[in-house]
Amino acid sequence: MSQSTIKGKIPISLRRESSLFLYAIIYRSIGLVVSAETPTLRYEGERTMEKTHQDVVDRLVNEKGLSALDGLMDLIATSEDPEVLSIAHEALVRLGSAAKPRLSAFLEKETCQSASLPGLLTLIETIGDIGTKGDIPALYAHLKLFEHEADQLYVYEAIAKLGGGKELLSLLELLLFEDEERDLMRDHIIMILSQIQDRQALDLLVRAHTLNATDEEQQELILLSVTNLLSHSPAWIEDLKASAEGRKIVEKLSEKMKGQTGESAVEQKDLK
Repeated sequence: MSQSTIKGKIPISLRRESSLFLYAIIYRSIGLVVSAETPTLRYEGERTMEKTHQDVVDRLVNEKGLSALDGLMDLIATSEDPEVLSIAHEALVRLGSAAKPRLSAFLEKETCQSASLPGLLTLIETIGDIGTKGDIPALYAHLKLFEHEADQLYVYEAIAKLGGGKELLSLLELLLFEDEERDLMRDHIIMILSQIQDRQALDLLVRAHTLNATDEEQQELILLSVTNLLSHSPAWIEDLKASAEGRKIVEKLSEKMKGQTGESAVEQKDLK
């Protein structure tokens, strides 16, 4: 049974109480005040109820700042709950580059045996969001922490976000078209390719566009990925027009542009 199916059978009120209880656990880990009446949370003597994921992130960042780092690291080391890790990730990204030395030091000493695998993947993702190109060698060094190719993709994505990844294109091509688990990894690989500013990445996206033509979500993801590459290298539009599949992508992008902007003469001229 899928997670969405299970979630659909749980009453909204119960799901809300479950989330609030989860938020209370996060607050205690970080050292924020929580009332004894879980899931009601107290703040400055007033009864308040943090209703959303974003409320929790805001409170962690605004009240604790960098002093929340130890608690956030503890959550990453021990939790496998997707929402907890998502909150930790967003808070760390909001804290920015000032948090990176603590993250790097944590990653240096952790292994898959001493921290949850989802937590380590969250940490890698965070470094990809707040790090610099100088962090790429350390990310490569930590590939050994991840046994499965699907997990290694998170490292590749972080490397691509930081301006690397060209050296990964041959490997990504194999994973995209020949690996036994390619269907499970394809969406993630497409997202990684969208971050690699190299002509070969565009070629791979065009090839991927020929696969699973009935998968509308994946086709949309490919269009978004191509758009991201073109936003940095507009001249590549001419390369797209050189192949039949590339022209199909151009036509789809043109139609999307018409829907979003009316028929801008300047933009349509570029796509003709």
